[in-house]
Amino acid sequence: MDTTKTYELAGVPTAISGNNRYAIKLKEYFCGSEKKISEPASIIINVCNSENEMNFSGEPMFYAEGKGVKINETSFISNIGRLQYRVDNLFIDNKPVCIWLYYNERHNIRRMIKTVMTNLNPYMIGRETEEDRFIVDTLDYSALWWILAIAFLKYNRVFVHSGMASKENRGIVLAGTGGCGKTSAVSELMNEGWKYIAEDFGVICSDGSIWSIPKRGAISAEDVSFGSERLIEVIDQLPKWQKIRWNYYTKKGKNPIIAPPLENLYGFECIATKAKIWKVVCVVRSSNKKIIEKKVSVDEMTTRISGSSFRVIREMYNILYNVQAVVDETCRNNFPLISDIENEYCNIIKKALENTEYSLLEVPINVNPKLIKEYILKGLPD
Repeated sequence: MDTTKTYELAGVPTAISGNNRYAIKLKEYFCGSEKKISEPASIIINVCNSENEMNFSGEPMFYAEGKGVKINETSFISNIGRLQYRVDNLFIDNKPVCIWLYYNERHNIRRMIKTVMTNLNPYMIGRETEEDRFIVDTLDYSALWWILAIAFLKYNRVFVHSGMASKENRGIVLAGTGGCGKTSAVSELMNEGWKYIAEDFGVICSDGSIWSIPKRGAISAEDVSFGSERLIEVIDQLPKWQKIRWNYYTKKGKNPIIAPPLENLYGFECIATKAKIWKVVCVVRSSNKKIIEKKVSVDEMTTRISGSSFRVIREMYNILYNVQAVVDETCRNNFPLISDIENEYCNIIKKALENTEYSLLEVPINVNPKLIKEYILKGLPD
């Protein structure tokens, strides 16, 4: 039985294969991007049933971190938590990126203990099952996210830590670090008839287009505290046990997080796949008493966007610095320097910004997201 499904992730043909419950969960996660593709897949993701399926055919050429990182000529194997992953051809042009994932699941008493511990974790509300934990280890700023972020560079696309929204194919990008107001500002834009593209991570292409990337929503108590009516309503509708935990952790100052499916959060009719950039705003919180909008150079804007994005795919740094430390010169030539990746990333951002409006928005710590929305929409053509 063919267990492979094909998808278009930010316009890049992608295939996911596997028949275990983790493969099924990953395919469900990406179902909004499912599409029949005629050309060969550029990214191939295999969810394995056993650790042996993802091993190199021979012995690894080099090891790092004991045996935690294994490196061959154009491939490497590493792990995050209980997730082990192998990647081939990530930095090789004209070859598909191949990714193997294996989740070393817990059994019996260990699973029960982890479930109890997860119920005590303020950042895992509504994500208590083993399949949910697989998705967290795979996608939430984790293995697959940083791998895709690098793989997309081959196709002139970059991951951007940002909120994104569109209306009549005009796209707005709100870049910034965590807690700057991206989620609540996107929520306010949706109250004005805009459609959701991203509230955490989106994709920018060098041609000036922006794309969604499949993920669950991510709402924190800090997001809700800014007063977005839409987000407050989402929390009010939580199942009773989840709401009890949410209120408890919020009162304790733990900043709990929920991650509902986007279709449950916003509805399919309010979600867009792509748009053309109309405006890019980098939002930063400051000690100012009022919102200050600043025009900045393209270099300054690019630096801020790249800084807010690279900090959340830091596993990339760990892998590549290990490569530089342990492999020989011949093998090292198949892997780029960190600076090479950052330069390529910044060049794509600069190209995308060529024909668009961009600015820096310094906002007070406790600003109402409606005010951020008003600044963002200022100058919008009819």
